Amino acid sequence: MIKPVHNMKRVGHIRAGFEYQDLVAIEVLIDFYRDRNLYRWVQVDSEDRSFASIEDVVACRPDGLYELTQVKFTADPENAANHLSWRWLTTQAKSGRSLLQKWSDTTLRHLRNGTLAKAVLKTDRLPDESFRASLVGTRVRYDSLPEHDRAVIEDQLGSSGNAKMFLSSFEFHHSQERLDDLEERLWSRVASDTDKGGWHTFKARVERWATRSNSPEPDGKIRYFNLRDAFSTNRSRPLPQGFTVPENYIVPVDSFHRSFIDEISANDGVSVLWGSPGRGKSTYLSHCVESLDRDQAVCIRHHYFLSQRDRSEGRFHYQAIR
Repeated sequence: MIKPVHNMKRVGHIRAGFEYQDLVAIEVLIDFYRDRNLYRWVQVDSEDRSFASIEDVVACRPDGLYELTQVKFTADPENAANHLSWRWLTTQAKSGRSLLQKWSDTTLRHLRNGTLAKAVLKTDRLPDESFRASLVGTRVRYDSLPEHDRAVIEDQLGSSGNAKMFLSSFEFHHSQERLDDLEERLWSRVASDTDKGGWHTFKARVERWATRSNSPEPDGKIRYFNLRDAFSTNRSRPLPQGFTVPENYIVPVDSFHRSFIDEISANDGVSVLWGSPGRGKSTYLSHCVESLDRDQAVCIRHHYFLSQRDRSEGRFHYQAIR
């Protein structure tokens, strides 16, 4: 079945690429969330140089072996210029190194160190006819390569031995879902655990983990408790904004009320009204809003509850409290 072209602006291609990468990482994190014994930890956009060039998603298994995933997105997978091909893989950048060279260096290093579980490319690119013919499942059958392509690969990787070792170990997962379809499928996997607000909070947290050094603290490694906190149902819930003020309501102390109204009316800074739970702060503030409304003052109401027991990283995220 022919996959539809991504419908996006030209300026959105770069943004979409990062979003696609985050979604691929989220799939790994959901697997981890479902099985806490699946990994010791996961990194998104790892800064560890030993994973250089295959660092988009790094997952450390309980046996200490690494699952390495590199993600490549294209906004137009139907365009022949964007197909997964040997030409694309072996084209050398200004640095003089091709994708194949970069990926082989990391793969072979961990293979020789005995630390590789698997190394994978995940892409929505479609393979061209030549590349598809060389595949058996997700791996390249070295003996089926055209002579010219084989010569280029051996030259770039240094020897036929390096080429055979790399291609027998590296997996090419092509023709992956388009961005919107991938997000919808991943959301469906967690829809029973959270709501749309929780989903967007989780996505924002993954983006932060991908873009901030040593996030989550202290070392940038996502452990099971980070995911448990991310999907926690204890995050703050929206509260009704319209607290009804009884007709016979009397302010706690009239002198305090007058001074408080004067303070917030004349002060451009921040005033904090605090008190123990159940003392009537929200009702009193609703009374203040009614008083200020009569004076045609501009009031923006926003009530929310923040549990004192919640110590999760995202407890102050706006998605969680709006």
